[in-house]
Amino acid sequence: MVDLYAIRFDPVFRMLDFTSSVLESMPMEILEHLHLKQRVLNAAGGPLRRSIASLWIRNKEPLAVAKFIHDHRPKDVVAQWEKLKSAQALAFIAPVFWLHFPAILKGWFERVSSYGDAYALTSEGWHGEAKGRIPLRHILKKL
Repeated sequence: MVDLYAIRFDPVFRMLDFTSSVLESMPMEILEHLHLKQRVLNAAGGPLRRSIASLWIRNKEPLAVAKFIHDHRPKDVVAQWEKLKSAQALAFIAPVFWLHFPAILKGWFERVSSYGDAYALTSEGWHGEAKGRIPLRHILKKL
């Protein structure tokens, strides 16, 4: 059981959450389109960190940069995903306001249920087709 308020879960999808959706298994054209090296530099911080990051990524292929980015996902998201992976069933208990979940729960869905963990894409999915999504978690429903 997880009380998102008690653990002070941050529901805001920030630039760092982008790292949860980058995987080596993405098509090369997508990895190139994401400008991963520039994203690493932008996230590095101050001038010294930017210099170090610049040296590190200089000769790296997009796959190596994607692996590095994915390996540095936010720890709170990784912890929530680990709990989700071991679950046999899910039950969401929350008030509904104007037919929507509270922002903290919607933020949990957005940050934790990311590409590569919760779903994958076929070539159709990479071109925007809804039928191109492949769920990676299958919760068995027993009545």
